Order: sequence, then C-alpha cells, then structure tokens
Amino acid sequence: MSTDQGFVGFWGVLEATFGAQDPARAKIYRTVLQQIADSDLAAAAVRCVVECRAFPVPRDILDRVPGSLSVQSAAAAAWSRVLTSATNGPTAYSPATGTSPTGADLDDDCLSAIGGRGGLCNLATAQDDAQQVGFIRRDFLVSYEARRQCEAAGLLPDGTNPPELPGARDEVRSLSAALAADMHVPAEISGDEAFEERRRTMLERLAKRRGVA
Repeated sequence: MSTDQGFVGFWGVLEATFGAQDPARAKIYRTVLQQIADSDLAAAAVRCVVECRAFPVPRDILDRVPGSLSVQSAAAAAWSRVLTSATNGPTAYSPATGTSPTGADLDDDCLSAIGGRGGLCNLATAQDDAQQVGFIRRDFLVSYEARRQCEAAGLLPDGTNPPELPGARDEVRSLSAALAADMHVPAEISGDEAFEERRRTMLERLAKRRGVA
C-alpha cells in the first residue's frame, strides 16, 4: 500500500512531466492507486514519463506497475486463451455447423477481437493451416491491442467518444469535488461505515462516467 509521501513523489513526477492537474483528480488517483506500493508507483511513473504522450489515465499507470502486463503482453496472453478455447474449450452442436467452440470461457474483449463465435470457429477449422492461423493471430492481436488502448483512453472500442448524457460533465465535477472534500475527513472517523459507503458510491459513479469529464 502506498504512503502519502510516496504518492506525492509519484504525482510530482507526473505533473513535472505532463503539467499540473486539478487537486480533485489527484485525490481520485490516490484512492484508485492506494494498494500499489511506493516503489512500484515510482517505477510506473518512470515508465509513464518515457512511454506516455499525455497525462496517464489510471489504466496506463496500472499497466506499467512492475509485474503487470503491457498491452502487447496482455494481447499475447489473450491469444493463448483464445487458441485454447478454439481447440479445447466448451463446444455446442448445431445441425448447420456440427460441433463447434462456443467461446463461453472467454471474456468479451477476447471474443470480440477474434470476431465472435464465428471467428472462433474459423480458428478451430484452420488449425492444420499454419499460414491461416498466423493471419488470424495477427488480426486478433491488432484488434485486441486497439480495444485495450481505447479502454485506457476512455473511448469506445471503435475509437469514438462515449455518448455524453445530459449533465454528465457537471455531475463528474460535482462528484470529484465531493470526493475531494470527503478525503479530508479526519483520520479518526475515516473508518465510519456511512462515510466509507458514501465514498464507495461516489467512486462507482465516477467509474461509470469515465471519459466524459
């Protein structure tokens, strides 16, 4: 778990590189990253300075914590899961296609990047064609990495901004201000159940509004 001193040092590196940020944003990042050790935060900050072109969102930071997977590594690991699902995963029978993999053991990102159940079936039938499998793998990695990068940037999978609901920006700002205020509650009552429940609710609502502020 990070200390206040460790986070201040981490945040100072990011602000010195990418520019000063709203204090409310710092409070939100402090909460999201509180389980990360000081040394790991410092290492992630160095990688962000070298690799990011703009102020990193939490996903950028978490991807660069030592021991976490980079986007490319995550895509390679996802490909292994897809390949296993196509050859040894859950199957279903239909008169039209016979027995084919369902992808029930895959997450949405994997299944979407492979092209749904149809793409998974194509991979299963291409197992003896190394060249075709290579083409499928290439397309999968490009699609999966693009989805992860869009997610990190707060965009939809197709790279567009999510639809903005009426009043969403004002709500995010008010929630951020409220969260910042709550973070100043004295330590002796920070464990109060009502406070913790209110803080969790605000964080959940902020997460749902990601990308609209």
